[in-house]
Amino acid sequence: MGQYCSDLPVIFSHGNGDKLGDDGFMMQEIVTTLPGGEVLLRAKTFFAERVPQYSAFLEKEGPGYAVFRGQGGEEIAVAWFEEGENVKVRASSMLHEQVIGRFLSTLPAAEAGAE
Repeated sequence: MGQYCSDLPVIFSHGNGDKLGDDGFMMQEIVTTLPGGEVLLRAKTFFAERVPQYSAFLEKEGPGYAVFRGQGGEEIAVAWFEEGENVKVRASSMLHEQVIGRFLSTLPAAEAGAE
């Protein structure tokens, strides 16, 4: 269902299994060594400052998730949850898939097999 993109440990999978793009939904995920609170802080900074033409700002947050609103009302959803000693981070958007991939690639990846 998922696939690796280049050498990054970010997994891409479509919301409808292996069918590509029928519903326009794509989930990206990575397992990181950072705690969830640090993931949130980095997401707030990254989406607001690192890619100005696609900036997005925190709209709401709760335990384990955050929703950012970008230009034109586009939504970016980020969720994280503990997985053993690491944290799995998942993110999705209908428009900003490349920006999400860039964000996830900035997070330190857990060792392979640590999932």
